[in-house]
Amino acid sequence: MTRAQRVIIIGGGITGLAAAHSLQASGRALRITLLEQLPRLGGCIYTERDGGYVMEHGADVFVTHKPEGRDLCSRLGLSLQSPRQRRAYVKNTRGLVPLPNGFSGLVPTRLGPVLWSPLLSLRGKVRLMGERRVPPYRGDAEESIHDFFTRRFGQEAFANILAPLLGGVAGGDLSMLSLDAQLPHLRQMEQQHGSLLRAKRQKSRGSVLRSLEGGLSSLIDALAAHLTDTDIRTSAAARRVWRTGTQYQVLTGDGVRHDADAILVAAPAYAAAKMLASLDAVLAAELAAIRYGAAIMVHLGFGPQAVPRDLDATGYIVAASAVRGAVACTWSSAKFSGRAPRRHALVRVVLARDRSDAVFAMDDKALVTLAREEVHDSLGIKAPPVLTRVHRWHHSLPRYMLGHRERCARIRAACQAHPGLELAGAAYGGAGIPDCIRSAQHAAEALLSERQDLYA
Repeated sequence: MTRAQRVIIIGGGITGLAAAHSLQASGRALRITLLEQLPRLGGCIYTERDGGYVMEHGADVFVTHKPEGRDLCSRLGLSLQSPRQRRAYVKNTRGLVPLPNGFSGLVPTRLGPVLWSPLLSLRGKVRLMGERRVPPYRGDAEESIHDFFTRRFGQEAFANILAPLLGGVAGGDLSMLSLDAQLPHLRQMEQQHGSLLRAKRQKSRGSVLRSLEGGLSSLIDALAAHLTDTDIRTSAAARRVWRTGTQYQVLTGDGVRHDADAILVAAPAYAAAKMLASLDAVLAAELAAIRYGAAIMVHLGFGPQAVPRDLDATGYIVAASAVRGAVACTWSSAKFSGRAPRRHALVRVVLARDRSDAVFAMDDKALVTLAREEVHDSLGIKAPPVLTRVHRWHHSLPRYMLGHRERCARIRAACQAHPGLELAGAAYGGAGIPDCIRSAQHAAEALLSERQDLYA
């Protein structure tokens, strides 16, 4: 009898769990072990529930126009939750100003709200409307996100509307981030239609943002429950990966060596670089060069009548001219139902985008004070919160700097020298939940197809 082949998945976030799900569903004779260094699964998907409050310390939504997330939820029997609010605000030096309706996918689908918006001057509106006359990019050099949007919509629309929106998608210096790596669909729209405004009018759709009842960790919990044939080990950090002949070995932090016929690394690039250094120094160097942002999330829960204004939106993003600490504020209890006890309010203040931000040196008490000052300034809340939570992400979203696509090509080429080794995750081809699921599924399929000798 042919023995079941051993596959080790390193990383228990959405990518690693989705990869295990795909491998388990293949019907092949596999012994799958998943190693996660944290005591919990989920990675940057982390929902905390306490006293009727549902706090998302990481992502709180995913898009459904990319099918992988919604399809996986359907297979697991999970119902999608739609936002209760669709509008949002931009906070600038004048206070909270409504974001024009119809800014779907960073491109306006309705021009009327843009023309009435106080976020743009008459000159800025005329420049934005002139996007239809801007020819598609024909240059050979890679274009940054900043250069792409200012070329198509003008500097004013970029600074006042698009840059705050993009801060939540990409973070970092937008003049150094790659449009083609971060937002390749916009390049395709430009090339196919000649104009983003023209393309969006043809493809206009309603809200594509969804969550899950009880928070996004419901997806993690459902996946873990479904993986009945996978040996899931938390608090098991992979320290080193090497190869002897056709076999791989993984050393974990407790000194245990795990043998495998194939390895799927679903850990962040910086962690993958450390564990793969002894296997392939060139591959490790390329992985280590992928940069990551950082974030601090502060949740504040308030009792009845503590918020003097109506929470009539999903929250607000902060324009660069108004940033004093916070870069965004989500009105969680208004955005989705069931996120706070009845008549209570829950808000999430995002206080940083990079480890270099001064707020990272503050202790939790000081961060709560800063968050309270923010909501007092923007929402007029004077009452003390009945609940506070602070969560720091020292490495959160990967940043696709200029040259990222070429780096990923070199990483793929390096991996080809190691049959049975695959990489997957947010660092390579998209950082959203559907992107990570797609990456996991492709990596699982590649493992099965490239090692037919093992899995026959």
